[in-house]
Amino acid sequence: SRQTFPGFVFVNEDVNYFYYVNSNTILFPVATSNWVDVYYIGLFSDGQLALLISLPNPATIRAGQQLIFFAGMIEIRIPKQMT
Repeated sequence: SRQTFPGFVFVNEDVNYFYYVNSNTILFPVATSNWVDVYYIGLFSDGQLALLISLPNPATIRAGQQLIFFAGMIEIRIPKQMT
């Protein structure tokens, strides 16, 4: 299900990229049944998919468990040069 995403905060930059992380914890509802493995996080803006983030390892969520991303767990790297 879609969860409200509190936003990103700037944390660093290097020659090629700006780095941002989630500024708050993101809590999904407790699963009422087993979920398929979660491989991606999609960020939506005005109902449109704005960014798709691949998780380093799939999250396996079973009935009674809750998917939680604590503040700082999701890092986004944005290129300084867009081609």
